[in-house]
Amino acid sequence: MILSNTGVTLTDAYTAGGEVLMGTMRWEKEPAERAASETADAAAKLKRVRLDAEETELGVRLKSLQVALVAKQVEMALLIWSTQSREGKVTRGRIEMKELRGADAASTGRQ
Repeated sequence: MILSNTGVTLTDAYTAGGEVLMGTMRWEKEPAERAASETADAAAKLKRVRLDAEETELGVRLKSLQVALVAKQVEMALLIWSTQSREGKVTRGRIEMKELRGADAASTGRQ
């Protein structure tokens, strides 16, 4: 029962955790509060899933970049080795050419 300006009125009452709660407004409000709470929980779970997905994607991208870096380092090492090898061959060829020219000069000088 509720005392109001119009007098004493009879309302719905129920108990929750030992407290007596009265009025139909509370009954109408609880489902809305529960729905809002469930919506907030669902939004938080969705946010967590999205963040997990973004974290996973960034991890994959990071791994891909690390692999690409290693590949470029290997490519650079191969280029350096190839260049040095070529330069060595050119140098050895020049030395052989000088030796052959020297041998030619010596043989023409002897004759």
